[in-house]
Amino acid sequence: PQAVWDELKAFHPRLPEFIELHPLRAPIQRLAGTESLGSGEAEALLLARELNAQLLLTDDRQARLAARRLHI
Repeated sequence: PQAVWDELKAFHPRLPEFIELHPLRAPIQRLAGTESLGSGEAEALLLARELNAQLLLTDDRQARLAARRLHI
């Protein structure tokens, strides 16, 4: 999602070609329980839900807890 892309680009001006921007269908919406997360983490959880992803990688403990609560 855009927020994750922006965070990556802020620290890594050149990203590997395999990293792609995948926009959200509803970028303004937040999932319940993600209000205290950063925008990148919240958007990653929303994208995982939209894609019905089987795996979500995050280094953020609060995002992992939210993912468990949301069954992501």
